Amino acid sequence: SIEEKSAEVVQPGPEEVATAAVSPKNIADIESKLGSGLTDKATSVSFQPKLDDGLYLAGVGVRKKAIINVYAVAMYTSPSTLASVATLNKGKDAQAALRDSARSFGPTTPMTSFVLEMTFKADGKTIGEAIGEGVKPRYSGPEGDVKELESLII
Repeated sequence: SIEEKSAEVVQPGPEEVATAAVSPKNIADIESKLGSGLTDKATSVSFQPKLDDGLYLAGVGVRKKAIINVYAVAMYTSPSTLASVATLNKGKDAQAALRDSARSFGPTTPMTSFVLEMTFKADGKTIGEAIGEGVKPRYSGPEGDVKELESLII
């Protein structure tokens, strides 16, 4: 069975949120709060604060199988998504809002990306199956979608 650890959520302060549109000041504030990025405590894997496509680091976590740390993962999302969760308390509310934003796409949540850093040596098929196993209980769409996701893992 795969165990999922909670992600560490980084948020701009509530004073930085006025609308879904994000000003240059909001972006500067987000960047200053992220500093040089985050490091997953369980694996010591560090993730950069921003991707080249303009997405910002929202949190990090680890995927475990039994007692093995399989991979560290980082969630990157749009500045507008980070701004929209800034008024929420850290914890379950913020995590739920980030999870919901990763599942929907629109003007305020145009893109979300996940970066995985392997910490355990495994082949692509094994990794794909492990990711599929973790996604299945959380995904209500067709099972074929999960199989397709598994096949995309290289």
